[in-house]
Amino acid sequence: MFAGMMTCPPQASESAADYITSLARDSFLTELSAILLHYGLIAGALGALAVPGLVRGRKGRWLTVFGVLATALGLLNVSGAVRDDWWRMVTGQQLPLDAIPVSMTYVVGTVFALLFLPLGVAGVRIFQRARAAA
Repeated sequence: MFAGMMTCPPQASESAADYITSLARDSFLTELSAILLHYGLIAGALGALAVPGLVRGRKGRWLTVFGVLATALGLLNVSGAVRDDWWRMVTGQQLPLDAIPVSMTYVVGTVFALLFLPLGVAGVRIFQRARAAA
């Protein structure tokens, strides 16, 4: 994921118009960044699915499973949203900026990933405390 973030085309400001302009300006860098982000997020979602394996007992298992599934869902949501960069790149090359919609998919996926990963970790901690007390 880090490589995808580092290869994102530079933009003049944080506005959506500048973002779309930067994507349209450099097609190769946009595609490279999108591919690296897409597969990095998928790898992160698959890695998150391994977390319930750290819980051996019953305590914390359901909290961990819920947190991990929600985290994986959030990461996969953002991974699918990266394809929007290709669409924005092409529309930025062919349409005027005021005709291009901006979606909230990144925000929703990031919220899922950031809010529910701590639930998975909390489930693992509950298990570890119960095991240490036994």
